[in-house]
Amino acid sequence: MKKVTLVFVVLFLVGILAGCGQTGEKWEALAEEELAYFNGMEFFNNYENRSNQFLSSLYDSPEQINLYELLYCDTGDVEEKTEKEIFTAYAILVGTEYTEDVDIPCACDKMTTESIDQFLQKYTGLTLAETEKIGLNKDYIYLEEYDAYYHFHGDTNFWTQVMFERGERQDELIRLYYEDTFRNEGNKVVTLRQVEDGYQFVSNRMAE
Repeated sequence: MKKVTLVFVVLFLVGILAGCGQTGEKWEALAEEELAYFNGMEFFNNYENRSNQFLSSLYDSPEQINLYELLYCDTGDVEEKTEKEIFTAYAILVGTEYTEDVDIPCACDKMTTESIDQFLQKYTGLTLAETEKIGLNKDYIYLEEYDAYYHFHGDTNFWTQVMFERGERQDELIRLYYEDTFRNEGNKVVTLRQVEDGYQFVSNRMAE
């Protein structure tokens, strides 16, 4: 009798564990109208909100986003800057003495730490200090006096149009599958988390 009871208990526990392993594993296909929303211009494909920039690098968590690629087109805020700031940052960039007689060949973006924090918090829930700051030191000059980063460039890395072939949802998480036609790197999947006032980026990976 005890042996039968023990077998029953073991089978019962196995069933519970198997059930636990399956909890939350099911992904439901997005409705056509929801997929159409992401293929529209309200969240993605809109230069004003810079969401497409979060597709410019691969990352398993938002802390690992390549900030060089993400902030290449700035955060969307227009920051006032003086000529002194621009010349000081450019002198550091090219490794020369500060001078106002040099010709600077391209425009300069200024991003304060505050504006970067606001941008990241909106789309990832993190501040700059909470990221790994990957790529931030490449061509980005930080001036402590202004608590701001300066980036000199005359081109863009903005991906003007992304089309998601399909999407799926699991609770507050959404996965969107797309072909990288901008960098021609193959099929990828971006994961978003739906929050109260929109969506935040969780990861961007190669699709399996």
